[in-house]
Amino acid sequence: MLQHELTHRFVSFHFPSAPVWLREGLAEFWESMEVRHGLLYFGGTVRTSVKPTRFQDLLKLRGAEFYEGDEFDVHANYVAAEALTYVMYFQHRDRFNTYLNGLKSGADAKGAWREAVGPTLTELENDYYRFFRERGTLARLPAPSVDAPVDIAELTASEVHTSWASLFQARDPARARREAELAVQLDELSAEALIMRARLALAAKQHVQARADLERALALEPPRSIAFAAALRFSLVTGERLSLPNKVLAERLLLFKLKPSQSALVAEHLRREGDFERGITLISQAIRADSSCFYCYATGSRLLEDKGDLALAASTLRIALSLAGERATGEDWERLHDLEAAAARELRSEN
Repeated sequence: MLQHELTHRFVSFHFPSAPVWLREGLAEFWESMEVRHGLLYFGGTVRTSVKPTRFQDLLKLRGAEFYEGDEFDVHANYVAAEALTYVMYFQHRDRFNTYLNGLKSGADAKGAWREAVGPTLTELENDYYRFFRERGTLARLPAPSVDAPVDIAELTASEVHTSWASLFQARDPARARREAELAVQLDELSAEALIMRARLALAAKQHVQARADLERALALEPPRSIAFAAALRFSLVTGERLSLPNKVLAERLLLFKLKPSQSALVAEHLRREGDFERGITLISQAIRADSSCFYCYATGSRLLEDKGDLALAASTLRIALSLAGERATGEDWERLHDLEAAAARELRSEN
């Protein structure tokens, strides 16, 4: 799961225009990686006994469409996305690299695909179906060696402890708090360390500590988007105000190139201010940048509900909950049920 989620972050940063099949395909592909006897093995998670999504249909799926349908349809989409990624990586490597380089250079997804694969699309489609016909349940295969330059940056001691705090914040909060404390002690001017300690304090309902760390992070130079985002999140969650009002925090955040989750924060602020159209525009851009961002879909659902589009709000929330997986609570599903019921009543009244 860690490999899967890290891949999503990598893809969103380097290939923001990547189609949903590539986002999920790469995430599933790298999640399948195993290291045994000095070799990398891929593809062990592909279950080729599953009837896959048709090749052409897979390529046409956009954003939310990938996650719609019953669990068998969605599972088939994931299997198909990983299989196509696998086939391109191992059997069409040059074309795959050309496609990825096109996306990274800023080309639109369709143009990059046409340039890289266009003349050989039929060959790729045949290899895709052959993959399922010939392999049965796929055994793990060793990846060929790849000679690629790797830039290595040495982490400071504070950065190491901040990273450990991030990894442990969900499963061992006490360990995470100790790591964050060490990180701040080692570097009191680290925005990352201060914000991590503030995030853990907020989770423990220690608002005074969280507020103090966030104010310190906001005062650092140069200004950091993560500081503005963390401060805005604190204010939205607690209802408490910091030295900078929410409007200023949101405006300063918009001066940066935002991550989708940061865009969702600003969109939530706009929702509370009643600026639904601007909020929906921002959250739509975030979802296009990262169709796996369940916070984005959840925020979009609230915006649509407040605007009065109950049917679309319900369908957007259903996507959010499917992406959230185990993070979705009973209250979340109850809200979905209520939204769908309200949308059904509205439809009946209109008829």
